[in-house]
Amino acid sequence: MLGLYRQHLYNQDMRKLILLSLLFVLFVLPLNVAAQESILIDTMLVQLWPEYDRDEMLVIYRIQLSADLNYPVAISLPMPTAAGEPNAVAVPGDAGNLVLTPYEMDEQGEWTFVNFTVETPIVQFEYYDPGLSTSSDERQYQYLWEGQYAVEAFSVQVQQPVGASQMQTSPGLDAPVQGPDSLQYHNGDLGSASAGQEVTLDISYTKAADTLSAEAVSQTGADDPGVSVVANSIDWVRWVGWGLGILGVGILGFAGYRWLNPVAQKDTFRQGRRGTASKKTRSSINVFCHNCGMQAKAGDKFCRECGTALRL
Repeated sequence: MLGLYRQHLYNQDMRKLILLSLLFVLFVLPLNVAAQESILIDTMLVQLWPEYDRDEMLVIYRIQLSADLNYPVAISLPMPTAAGEPNAVAVPGDAGNLVLTPYEMDEQGEWTFVNFTVETPIVQFEYYDPGLSTSSDERQYQYLWEGQYAVEAFSVQVQQPVGASQMQTSPGLDAPVQGPDSLQYHNGDLGSASAGQEVTLDISYTKAADTLSAEAVSQTGADDPGVSVVANSIDWVRWVGWGLGILGVGILGFAGYRWLNPVAQKDTFRQGRRGTASKKTRSSINVFCHNCGMQAKAGDKFCRECGTALRL
C-alpha cells in the first residue's frame, strides 16, 4: 500500500509539472513574441555603399522608431556574422549629435544580432559586409533584411561606386541622381514590411579598377556625405574623456600622497614658513653699526661710516 501511495503522489507531481510547462508554452512565450512584434519602425532608410572606403559593402541603417513606444526600448538588429563588429551603433546625444551606445552581440550561426537599448526613436546602425563579390569585374551583392520588426516605410539608397557602370538592382530603383559628393545614387521606396517578412535587394555592376569612392571624393574636394561623422565626433569626445580621466587620477594620486605622508606635508609647511621668516628678517629688520652707531643699508656688510664689519 505504501508503494502505491508513493506512486500516486509521484504521478500527481508529474501532472502538475506537465501542466505548468503547457501554461508556460501557451501564455508566456506568446507574450514574449508579442512584445517583440510590438516594436514598430516608422521609417527605415537602408543605405548600401559598395567599395566606399573598403572593398566591402558599407550597410547603414537610419531608423526612426514609433514615438508611441514606451522608452527606453531594447531592440535587436541583425548583421552577417562574417562582418565581425558593427562599425557604429549610435543614438542622439545631449547636443543633438550622434554618439556611440553600448551593445551586446548574440551570434546565431550566419547571423549575429546586435542588442542595445535606446532612449529616443532615432537609431543609426552601420557595418561592413564582406559578402560583396569583387573577385572579377562583374560585382554582385545581395542585401537581406531578416524582418524581425514591422516597418511602416521601407526605403533604400544604393551608391554607385566611382568607375562603375551598368549598375542594376532587383527590384528596380529610380534613375540615379547626383549627390553633394558628386557620386550617383539610386533611390527606391519598397513600401511597408510586416514583422517576419524578409526583404531582399540584389545589386550588380561592372567595375574594372579597385579605386575606392572615398579616395575619389577626397581628391575632388566634394562634400563628404558624412558617414564618418559619428566616428569622428565620438573620437573627439573619447579623447577629451581620457584627458579628464588622467587629470583626475593625477589629482587624486597627489592628494592621496599628501594624506598618507603627513610628515612630508609638515616639513613642506615648515620650510615655507622658515623661508618666509628669513626673507622678512633680512628685508625689514634695521641693522646698526656696533662701533659708531651708523644705520646700515640693505645688503651692507661693512659700516659705511667707520668700515667696521657689521654683525648681521
